[in-house]
Amino acid sequence: MTSQLEAMLTPFAAISDHLAEQNKLLADVASQLKTQTELATKTHWEANKARLTVESLKTILGAALLSQVRAAIIPKQLGFMETLDLIRDEELSFARFGDGEFRMMTRLDFNVSFQKNSARLQQGLKAAIQGEGAPKLLVGMPNVFVDLHWTTVYHEVWDQVEPMLDATDRFGNSHVSRPLMFQAFGQEAVEGWKSLWAGKNVAIVTGHGSRFDLEPALFDSVASTRFEYSMPRDAFNDIEDLSRRLADGKDDLVLISLGPAGTVLAHRLAQLGKRALDIGHLSSSYNNVINGGAFPEHTPIARS
Repeated sequence: MTSQLEAMLTPFAAISDHLAEQNKLLADVASQLKTQTELATKTHWEANKARLTVESLKTILGAALLSQVRAAIIPKQLGFMETLDLIRDEELSFARFGDGEFRMMTRLDFNVSFQKNSARLQQGLKAAIQGEGAPKLLVGMPNVFVDLHWTTVYHEVWDQVEPMLDATDRFGNSHVSRPLMFQAFGQEAVEGWKSLWAGKNVAIVTGHGSRFDLEPALFDSVASTRFEYSMPRDAFNDIEDLSRRLADGKDDLVLISLGPAGTVLAHRLAQLGKRALDIGHLSSSYNNVINGGAFPEHTPIARS
């Protein structure tokens, strides 16, 4: 009887031993995962600490350079709302410069995802930043930020950019079309922009299928709008044809959302006596701050 019982229990004993082995293996795996998680957490902390240290050192080392940048830009730069007021009151054109335009203008090897660089584009940007032949053009300079990104940008470009700014006695603020404008001024920013095209017949220049939206809250003050489309990528290749078409148009005002090519186009049209505003990511910036939409650079270059 005893032997029969033992025979019956033998399979259960084997199963029990197997389960014990599996439990031990699972415990070992859990221990290894815990160790790896602790190591990853420590590595992440150390990497973040190193990044902050590098950022701090670079900012400290760049302090002298940033002082030069401030001295060259800030005394001549209008505030956010002052920029819009001057454009409206003096019926100016507006061409904006940011990190992408600075880098493309000074580094032939620098490209952005939707625009290849070229010697001709560089020449166009250099002419625009100096307002050549366009006395009714206001050039926009970016806010002088002191973070790692902008410190790096100025280290790359400033020795070439600074001499181009000497002959200009005033700059607008490029960030009037960025989220910071709406974060700081809210509805006042909306009304300021709307006042620039209130009652005017407007042509809007952007790439085919671009992410630009005719946001009603910003554009319901216009008399009429029409779209003049360029290429969604490498729009600078279309610059000559665009300039001719727009200069011959009957529009009161041309609004441009076309990346670095838009900066050059605003200058070209101002040279031809056609009033143009480089508004960049204006609609996306409004949507980001007011409606909680995606940050401008996080939206697709072109709609599918």
